[in-house]
Amino acid sequence: MNTTVTPGTPERRSWNLPDPPKRRLRDDFADWLRVRNYRPATIAAYVSDVLDFVLFHRKRDPREMGAREVQQFLTMLAVKRDVSWKTQNQNLCALVKFYDGFLGQPLGDIGKFAAAAPEQRIVSPLDA
Repeated sequence: MNTTVTPGTPERRSWNLPDPPKRRLRDDFADWLRVRNYRPATIAAYVSDVLDFVLFHRKRDPREMGAREVQQFLTMLAVKRDVSWKTQNQNLCALVKFYDGFLGQPLGDIGKFAAAAPEQRIVSPLDA
C-alpha cells in the first residue's frame, strides 16, 4: 500500500485493486430485457435459448453470426432434439429479439428450416 503525504492535505492511500470482471453479453441481454419489463421466467428462458444457440455453434461470438446460423440451429432443434413446435418457436422468438432488438442486427430472411411437427391430438370416443 502506497501512502502519499503532502503538507496541508490529509493522508491519501492508493489501492492496487484488480479491474472489475468484464460483463458478459448474456448479462447485458438479461438487463436489456429486464428494463423492458419482461417477466423473470421469460428472461431466463430467452437467455438460456441464446446461450444454447451459442454453445451449438461452438461458442462463436453471436455478433459474427446471422440468419444462416439461426436456420441451422432451428433445424437441429427439430431434427436432432425432436422438440415441439412451441419450443422451436420460443427459440426463434428469443433469437429474433436478441438480434433485432438487443444487438440491432436484423436477421432478415432466415429462409426455410425443418419445422417441428405440431402436436398430434388424440381423439377419444368421448370427444364426439
